[in-house]
Amino acid sequence: MLSIDLSRLNENIAEECEKLFQEKMQESDGKRCIISSSMFNEIELIKPTVDAQVIINIFANISCPISCFRFAASLYPHRWPTWPIVSYEMSQAYMFEAVEIAINLRYDKKARLILGEFQKTREFVLIMQIANEMLGRLCVPSLVCSEIVEFIEQYKIVNYYNETGHQQ
Repeated sequence: MLSIDLSRLNENIAEECEKLFQEKMQESDGKRCIISSSMFNEIELIKPTVDAQVIINIFANISCPISCFRFAASLYPHRWPTWPIVSYEMSQAYMFEAVEIAINLRYDKKARLILGEFQKTREFVLIMQIANEMLGRLCVPSLVCSEIVEFIEQYKIVNYYNETGHQQ
């Protein structure tokens, strides 16, 4: 997978992220590190700032699915407000990686619970809108694994409106 490392943009934050990673790995006997909170050291992870992007990048690179989704969305250049660092190609790489991680974690009970809660949020629905746009922009959509396509398409905004009866 293509990846980018933003940790050198703020090495103090990188050290704090490493500490939390080690704590999460210790708690789970080395099985998982999933950061579901939208705050980290008083930094809002869904606000378009360099520090927030550094944090979600670091956790995305260690396969935290929620951070991977957030980082993919932050890189997406066709979003308002835009984040400091954008790249359509990297956004697509992280998005499809996030979906693959989420699919692979479906048999981990704890991970499934955490991801399930995240998938009920407005933030996740908006991220899936981006993922559906990405699928629509692909020249050769058959190059994407069918499981990934099915996961993304289950969150098409048309279906979401119909199921909830209201627009988010």
